[in-house]
Amino acid sequence: MVLEEANTVESSTFGSEFVAKRIAVDMIESLRYKLRMFGVPLEGPANIFGDNMSVVNASSIGSHVLQKKHNSICYHRVREASAMGMIRCGFIPGNSNPADLFTKILNKAKRITCLSMMVLGIYYPDRIPRSERINRRGKIGTDDRPEIDW
Repeated sequence: MVLEEANTVESSTFGSEFVAKRIAVDMIESLRYKLRMFGVPLEGPANIFGDNMSVVNASSIGSHVLQKKHNSICYHRVREASAMGMIRCGFIPGNSNPADLFTKILNKAKRITCLSMMVLGIYYPDRIPRSERINRRGKIGTDDRPEIDW
């Protein structure tokens, strides 16, 4: 999915990440609806990963109190999707985020690490059997994978 140009300008990282997460939730909802109309069975929530722990906590913990009222529309939209079980929010540390491959200028070692994370299916372990992940990891020679905080 490609996010279109934002309609608002945010001055904080928290606000801009919540706006992006709300746009992603809207796109996930429409994609899930289209797939159901085609008769494709959907199991489980969609995973949304972020590298801002406060945004991840705010969107996944129901008792979180929002301090910034101007972010409340995005907050409630994301919380609703999370409470319904449509999405599942997870935290990825910034130094091991494979999305950096598409958003930042990286040196060769970091590019190879990000690419191997995506190719090996480390962040989607339920889609690739464990024995196959171990075989692939052994071929490439990397064994250090970051933990995902659900």
